Amino acid sequence: MNSKIDYHILWKYFHSDLSEQDQQELDVWLKSSSKHRAYFENVKKKYSENNLVQYNPDMETAWRNISRSINKKRNIRWQISVAAGFLVIAGLALFFVLNQSRQIQPVPISDISFDPGISKATLVFENGSQVELEAQTDTVISNDEVLINNSNKVLNYQTKEKDQKITKKPKEIRYNTLIVPRGGEYDLVLTDGTTVKINSESILRYPVEFTGNSRNVELIGEAFFKVKSDAAKPFIISTGKHLTKVYGTTFNIKSYPEENETCTTLIEGHVTNSVVGGAEHELIPGHQSVFRKDNEVFETKKVNVSEFTSWSEGRFYFRNMSLEEMTKILARWYDVEFQFNNDETREIKFSGNLKRYENIQTILVKLSKTNEITFSAYENTIFLN
Repeated sequence: MNSKIDYHILWKYFHSDLSEQDQQELDVWLKSSSKHRAYFENVKKKYSENNLVQYNPDMETAWRNISRSINKKRNIRWQISVAAGFLVIAGLALFFVLNQSRQIQPVPISDISFDPGISKATLVFENGSQVELEAQTDTVISNDEVLINNSNKVLNYQTKEKDQKITKKPKEIRYNTLIVPRGGEYDLVLTDGTTVKINSESILRYPVEFTGNSRNVELIGEAFFKVKSDAAKPFIISTGKHLTKVYGTTFNIKSYPEENETCTTLIEGHVTNSVVGGAEHELIPGHQSVFRKDNEVFETKKVNVSEFTSWSEGRFYFRNMSLEEMTKILARWYDVEFQFNNDETREIKFSGNLKRYENIQTILVKLSKTNEITFSAYENTIFLN
């Protein structure tokens, strides 16, 4: 789930030209963060004023996306697209002029302070209504079948006791979605007793109550599962084309859209992995299944599972990990951006077992003691030299 969105999608929104897929991507992006929604409202305001100026440092990339779109679509909207393009170019020019004139003075590492993530999430019901779980504690939501209790940073679904009836009507499957933004995490207990810890910048879609012969959920991002055993109803996790079938077990799945790999790390129990309609690949405890999205190839390897599950226990476990990969993890948890001054810095490797709930300055100081890297920051961007 990206912290930024393709400007092309926004442009098509303002010109009533969104496809269904574009609309879904925009909806997910808006729901994932209050910052995204604020940004979107700012763009709407700028657009209404015909003043598309300097609200996004990635505007140049966005303009390249628009240019490619214009070349592909030779239709009646071409003149409008060109006019919009000129507005964006004018905005770009002004943006860079203003930035050149503004003196940016990054702060040293001793003044860098970003707090760790907290338990926060947005619960989205089937009808589109939402509850911000960070702001509300001891929230109880009830319907005819399920009691939903949000207490002590855990969202708990419990099936109500029902009177036995002679005739049973087939249940309509209703879904809820839990959206965890950058700088957040949340614990969830499903009606079957399965527990899920959802990591930053992740989305889990799940039935309010499981019916039928399987228990199906959909994941974007990363989550740690402890699935309640039920041989008659396998638990199936969908991450795009990738499926994980579970028979009662403990494991971690990481599958962010911007990354090419879906990693399933098994601690105990039994799971299989497959693509939709493909053969199942069995995974045994202490091993990891790596699915490459570009060529749909599976690889299985033995791993130290703590490297991939320590986040769920409040630790960062880095073992010979590149600085580029480390900063992706830190950026999601601390809700910051990292900027490298050169490509060589990206490939520097580190190992360490660090506390996840400390201020980011503690981690940066430890990394800087290697004398291979220095840090500075401006606003919410950390520069690596």
